[in-house]
Amino acid sequence: MLQLLAQTTYPSYGYMLAGGEYKAEPATTLWELWHSSEEGPGMNSRNHIMFGSVGSWFYKSLLGVVPTKPGYASLAIHPTGVLCAGCNLTAATGTLSTPHGPVVVGWQSRNASVNLTVTVPIGTNATVAVPAPANASITEGGAAVWKGGKFVPGVSGISSAKAVAAFEPYVEFEVASGSYAFVSVA
Repeated sequence: MLQLLAQTTYPSYGYMLAGGEYKAEPATTLWELWHSSEEGPGMNSRNHIMFGSVGSWFYKSLLGVVPTKPGYASLAIHPTGVLCAGCNLTAATGTLSTPHGPVVVGWQSRNASVNLTVTVPIGTNATVAVPAPANASITEGGAAVWKGGKFVPGVSGISSAKAVAAFEPYVEFEVASGSYAFVSVA
């Protein structure tokens, strides 16, 4: 999905945003046909919701925000693509409005470290997946919360953690409402 969004050659959303092959007016809505960048019988409509089909991907996958209880009373924050070597994406930031307040997520990946900031609205809790290789150390606000493959208790609002081996390995923290600044270093 990321590649489809980032490229400007056919076929892609970027192709439409750039005006297509003939550099027509840049798209503000989704074209009915990927390949049709000019008027004619092949182009019936240019009036489809441009980001409606990919908008949820930005916050559900790239930022990783999904409800685990109705109305976002509890949520999971598990950004994907952070450790993807070939994705050419080094950062993402966004805010999602929920009935309990805004959920804010931002991440930056540089060399062997990942910075992940999250804000969990008041009255909610979250499971936060911090992208981290198996040997990583993780701090929150400068204090150790994961070291030597184990949870380090003591940071207010963080109740537990466990490592999860996956295609993109991570450490999953259980957190209360509040703002957190995690740094993972391999």
